[in-house]
Amino acid sequence: MWLILLKNLNKPLKVLGIVLLVTMGAELYAFNLMLRRANNLFIFHILVPVQYIFYCVILYFELHSTFIRKAIIASIFFLVAISIFFALNTQGVHEYNSYVIIYRHFFLVLWILTFFRQMFVKVEISNPLYEPMFWLSTGLLFYSLGNFFIDGYMNFLIRKSLVVARRIYFVNVLLGLFMYILFIVSFLSFKVAYKKGE
Repeated sequence: MWLILLKNLNKPLKVLGIVLLVTMGAELYAFNLMLRRANNLFIFHILVPVQYIFYCVILYFELHSTFIRKAIIASIFFLVAISIFFALNTQGVHEYNSYVIIYRHFFLVLWILTFFRQMFVKVEISNPLYEPMFWLSTGLLFYSLGNFFIDGYMNFLIRKSLVVARRIYFVNVLLGLFMYILFIVSFLSFKVAYKKGE
């Protein structure tokens, strides 16, 4: 049954599965470096744009407007370019890359709100509770909105007080857990919708 479900996952959920595997690998490597008291921030200079690319691919599949799709592609090139620029000039690879993360949150919120507008204006979905993309987008939206200011101040907080930075970063962790729970719900809602369609 599970193999059939995996084969029949829609494109956004397949891409989500890939980005989750990439994120898990990067996070485990970062955790390993942290245990050895080595700086692991360089990993996130790579991971943040990679995650953004995957999330944009998911939203690209779901958004129908040609203009918005072109804007999403342009935002990918923009985010990768500023990631390289900031890593080389402003926030080096051994610093928390808060500027790039702010841009990522901003663009993700923009594309997700566009998706919600499309979903509710065109009324393409009869019940959003059984729509995986609804849960996926909701998780990303809460995570990005909640962390916009936290990530924006994090580099500053790390320099001022590592103790305070760690306490505030805990909110980031909680929002991440909430997002991953909604990602799990999106996979489960696909399972329920798939069983109804059988």
